[in-house]
Amino acid sequence: MTKVGIVRKAMAGVEDVLLRAYADGHLFLEADSQAIIYSHLRRQLSDRGWIIRRETPFHDGKPDLAVFHVSDPESFPDFLEEPREFLVAAIEIKHASGLRDDLEKLRRYQARGRDHGVLSWIVYSDHFSSDIHRRNFINQEQRAHDILKWVAERKTHRGSSIVRLDPEAPRRGGDRAVVTRAFADRWWSRSSSERT
Repeated sequence: MTKVGIVRKAMAGVEDVLLRAYADGHLFLEADSQAIIYSHLRRQLSDRGWIIRRETPFHDGKPDLAVFHVSDPESFPDFLEEPREFLVAAIEIKHASGLRDDLEKLRRYQARGRDHGVLSWIVYSDHFSSDIHRRNFINQEQRAHDILKWVAERKTHRGSSIVRLDPEAPRRGGDRAVVTRAFADRWWSRSSSERT
Protein backbone atom coordinates (compact mmCIF):
# COMPACT_ATOMS: atom_id res chain seq x y z
CA MET A 1 0.00 0.00 0.00
CA THR A 2 1.28 3.51 -0.79
CA LYS A 3 1.96 6.06 1.92
CA VAL A 4 -1.05 8.07 0.75
CA GLY A 5 -3.14 4.90 0.90
CA ILE A 6 -2.02 4.22 4.48
CA VAL A 7 -3.00 7.74 5.60
CA ARG A 8 -6.27 7.54 3.68
CA LYS A 9 -7.11 4.31 5.52
CA ALA A 10 -6.31 5.95 8.88
CA MET A 11 -8.44 8.98 8.04
CA ALA A 12 -11.39 6.77 7.08
CA GLY A 13 -11.97 6.12 10.80
CA VAL A 14 -12.04 9.78 11.85
CA GLU A 15 -15.82 10.21 11.63
CA ASP A 16 -16.48 7.38 14.09
CA VAL A 17 -13.75 8.63 16.44
CA LEU A 18 -15.25 12.13 16.52
CA LEU A 19 -18.80 10.84 17.01
CA ARG A 20 -17.64 8.72 19.97
CA ALA A 21 -15.81 11.69 21.47
CA TYR A 22 -18.90 13.84 21.00
CA ALA A 23 -21.12 11.23 22.67
CA ASP A 24 -18.64 11.06 25.55
CA GLY A 25 -18.80 14.83 26.04
CA HIS A 26 -15.25 15.55 24.81
CA LEU A 27 -15.97 17.53 21.64
CA PHE A 28 -17.05 21.17 21.78
CA LEU A 29 -14.31 23.15 20.03
CA GLU A 30 -12.16 22.87 16.92
CA ALA A 31 -9.14 22.42 19.16
CA ASP A 32 -10.87 19.34 20.64
CA SER A 33 -11.29 17.91 17.13
CA GLN A 34 -7.65 18.57 16.34
CA ALA A 35 -6.43 16.84 19.52
CA ILE A 36 -8.75 13.85 18.95
CA ILE A 37 -7.67 13.40 15.32
CA TYR A 38 -4.00 13.84 16.25
CA SER A 39 -4.29 11.07 18.88
CA HIS A 40 -6.16 8.84 16.42
CA LEU A 41 -3.45 9.26 13.78
CA ARG A 42 -0.69 8.60 16.31
CA ARG A 43 -2.35 5.27 17.12
CA GLN A 44 -3.06 4.36 13.49
CA LEU A 45 0.35 5.40 12.15
CA SER A 46 2.45 3.96 14.96
CA ASP A 47 4.91 2.22 12.63
CA ARG A 48 8.41 3.60 12.38
CA GLY A 49 8.90 6.63 10.18
CA TRP A 50 5.52 8.36 10.57
CA ILE A 51 5.52 11.86 12.06
CA ILE A 52 2.34 13.82 12.78
CA ARG A 53 2.70 17.52 13.55
CA ARG A 54 0.24 20.27 14.37
CA GLU A 55 0.32 23.68 12.70
CA THR A 56 3.54 23.05 10.76
CA PRO A 57 4.42 26.32 8.99
CA PHE A 58 5.17 26.25 5.27
CA HIS A 59 5.77 29.34 3.14
CA ASP A 60 2.20 29.11 1.78
CA GLY A 61 0.33 28.38 4.99
CA LYS A 62 0.17 25.79 7.73
CA PRO A 63 -2.23 22.88 7.80
CA ASP A 64 -3.94 22.01 11.09
CA LEU A 65 -2.24 18.62 10.92
CA ALA A 66 0.57 17.45 8.67
CA VAL A 67 1.60 13.83 8.22
CA PHE A 68 5.18 13.08 7.18
CA HIS A 69 7.09 9.90 6.50
CA VAL A 70 10.82 9.59 6.98
CA SER A 71 11.80 6.18 5.63
CA ASP A 72 15.22 5.86 7.25
CA PRO A 73 16.93 7.49 10.26
CA GLU A 74 19.70 8.91 8.07
CA SER A 75 17.09 11.13 6.38
CA PHE A 76 15.96 12.73 9.62
CA PRO A 77 18.37 15.71 9.37
CA ASP A 78 16.95 16.37 5.88
CA PHE A 79 13.45 16.24 7.36
CA LEU A 80 14.39 18.84 9.98
CA GLU A 81 15.83 21.11 7.30
CA GLU A 82 13.00 20.77 4.76
CA PRO A 83 9.97 18.91 6.20
CA ARG A 84 7.81 19.61 3.16
CA GLU A 85 9.93 17.19 1.13
CA PHE A 86 8.57 14.42 3.38
CA LEU A 87 4.93 15.57 3.48
CA VAL A 88 2.40 12.79 2.81
CA ALA A 89 -0.83 14.50 3.91
CA ALA A 90 -2.15 17.95 4.84
CA ILE A 91 -5.31 18.01 6.96
CA GLU A 92 -7.59 20.95 7.68
CA ILE A 93 -10.18 20.75 10.45
CA LYS A 94 -13.34 22.85 10.68
CA HIS A 95 -15.73 22.46 13.58
CA ALA A 96 -18.93 24.49 13.65
CA SER A 97 -17.51 27.25 11.48
CA GLY A 98 -17.23 28.38 7.88
CA LEU A 99 -14.62 27.05 5.48
CA ARG A 100 -13.02 30.43 4.74
CA ASP A 101 -10.09 29.60 2.41
CA ASP A 102 -9.42 26.07 3.69
CA LEU A 103 -10.19 24.23 0.45
CA GLU A 104 -8.05 26.67 -1.50
CA LYS A 105 -5.23 26.26 1.02
CA LEU A 106 -5.37 22.48 0.58
CA ARG A 107 -5.39 22.97 -3.20
CA ARG A 108 -2.18 25.03 -2.91
CA TYR A 109 -0.40 22.19 -1.09
CA GLN A 110 -1.04 20.03 -4.14
CA ALA A 111 -0.33 22.65 -6.82
CA ARG A 112 3.44 22.51 -6.80
CA GLY A 113 5.12 19.71 -8.71
CA ARG A 114 6.80 17.88 -5.86
CA ASP A 115 3.62 18.06 -3.77
CA HIS A 116 1.37 16.71 -6.50
CA GLY A 117 1.18 13.38 -4.66
CA VAL A 118 0.20 14.89 -1.30
CA LEU A 119 -3.11 13.75 0.19
CA SER A 120 -5.28 16.73 1.13
CA TRP A 121 -8.07 16.01 3.60
CA ILE A 122 -10.71 18.17 5.22
CA VAL A 123 -12.64 17.26 8.35
CA TYR A 124 -15.86 19.23 8.77
CA SER A 125 -18.14 18.73 11.76
CA ASP A 126 -21.29 20.57 12.74
CA HIS A 127 -24.77 19.93 14.09
CA PHE A 128 -26.60 20.04 10.71
CA SER A 129 -29.87 20.75 12.50
CA SER A 130 -32.56 23.09 11.20
CA ASP A 131 -34.13 22.95 14.68
CA ILE A 132 -31.15 24.77 16.16
CA HIS A 133 -30.79 27.42 13.48
CA ARG A 134 -32.44 27.17 10.05
CA ARG A 135 -30.03 29.49 8.18
CA ASN A 136 -26.96 27.82 9.67
CA PHE A 137 -28.37 24.45 8.60
CA ILE A 138 -28.60 25.66 4.99
CA ASN A 139 -25.02 26.97 5.18
CA GLN A 140 -23.78 23.70 6.69
CA GLU A 141 -25.37 21.66 3.90
CA GLN A 142 -23.81 24.02 1.32
CA ARG A 143 -20.38 23.58 2.93
CA ALA A 144 -20.77 19.80 2.83
CA HIS A 145 -21.73 20.04 -0.85
CA ASP A 146 -18.70 22.27 -1.59
CA ILE A 147 -16.41 19.79 0.17
CA LEU A 148 -17.74 16.82 -1.80
CA LYS A 149 -17.37 18.79 -5.04
CA TRP A 150 -13.76 19.66 -4.09
CA VAL A 151 -12.97 16.00 -3.36
CA ALA A 152 -14.48 14.91 -6.70
CA GLU A 153 -12.00 17.17 -8.56
CA ARG A 154 -9.16 14.83 -7.60
CA LYS A 155 -10.45 11.76 -5.78
CA THR A 156 -7.14 9.90 -5.68
CA HIS A 157 -5.43 12.56 -3.55
CA ARG A 158 -8.30 14.27 -1.75
CA GLY A 159 -10.66 13.15 0.94
CA SER A 160 -13.09 14.37 3.54
CA SER A 161 -14.80 13.43 6.75
CA ILE A 162 -18.14 15.18 7.12
CA VAL A 163 -19.32 14.58 10.66
CA ARG A 164 -22.98 15.25 11.46
CA LEU A 165 -23.22 15.79 15.20
CA ASP A 166 -26.68 15.15 16.60
CA PRO A 167 -27.51 17.71 19.30
CA GLU A 168 -30.31 15.41 20.51
CA ALA A 169 -27.99 12.43 21.00
CA PRO A 170 -27.62 11.22 24.57
CA ARG A 171 -24.23 12.25 25.87
CA ARG A 172 -22.16 11.08 28.74
CA GLY A 173 -20.30 13.81 30.54
CA GLY A 174 -23.27 16.09 31.01
CA ASP A 175 -27.01 16.18 31.23
CA ARG A 176 -29.26 17.55 28.48
CA ALA A 177 -29.41 21.05 30.03
CA VAL A 178 -25.61 21.31 30.02
CA VAL A 179 -25.39 20.17 26.40
CA THR A 180 -28.16 22.55 25.32
CA ARG A 181 -26.41 25.43 27.09
CA ALA A 182 -23.10 24.56 25.39
CA PHE A 183 -24.74 24.71 21.97
CA ALA A 184 -26.33 28.05 22.78
CA ASP A 185 -23.07 29.51 24.08
CA ARG A 186 -20.53 28.08 21.65
CA TRP A 187 -22.09 27.26 18.30
CA TRP A 188 -23.01 30.71 17.07
CA SER A 189 -22.55 34.24 18.29
CA ARG A 190 -25.15 36.03 20.26
CA SER A 191 -24.77 38.95 22.56
CA SER A 192 -24.52 38.09 26.25
CA SER A 193 -27.82 39.89 26.91
CA GLU A 194 -29.60 37.34 24.68
CA ARG A 195 -28.34 34.39 26.74
CA THR A 196 -30.50 33.26 29.61
